[in-house]
Amino acid sequence: MEKAGANNNKCLKYLVNCLRCCMACFERFIKFLNRNAYIQIALTGSNFCIAAKEAMRIIWANPQRMTLVNGIGGAFIWIGKLFITAATVIICYEIYINVEPYKTTVTSPFLPCIVILFISYGIAVNFMSVYGMAIDSILMCFLYDEELAKGRAIKIPKHCPELLQEFFDSNEKK
Repeated sequence: MEKAGANNNKCLKYLVNCLRCCMACFERFIKFLNRNAYIQIALTGSNFCIAAKEAMRIIWANPQRMTLVNGIGGAFIWIGKLFITAATVIICYEIYINVEPYKTTVTSPFLPCIVILFISYGIAVNFMSVYGMAIDSILMCFLYDEELAKGRAIKIPKHCPELLQEFFDSNEKK
């Protein structure tokens, strides 16, 4: 575009921005698909394409549950990142202010705390991404178990904990 002299063309800039938006959406979708397909591979042992198809079928069959769990999980992940980062920085600040070797040698604790803020945020992001994957895995396991239970006379998932089975029993009776 620069060589063609199209930098001032508003219509072309708009088109390029639309294409960037579409590519970003496509990238997010592929990441979402990969994540759930890998969970299905772990559950069923099938190849990637079949697992991706099965994962998308289960997700499209349960959009409310997926949305609810991803929303609540996203909120917990955000709170977890904030808590881990804040707690680490506060503990670090208290150490720099109250512990003897640092209290006398460090003139200002703010620069080390800023460095620790970035490091702790990176650690929090990595830790909470594992937590997010666990949330998605548990949900997919539950939905898959529920799918397997559809063919049986009792519609309660086979590998469901007792407390959750009691909840299903009470709702089925109603």
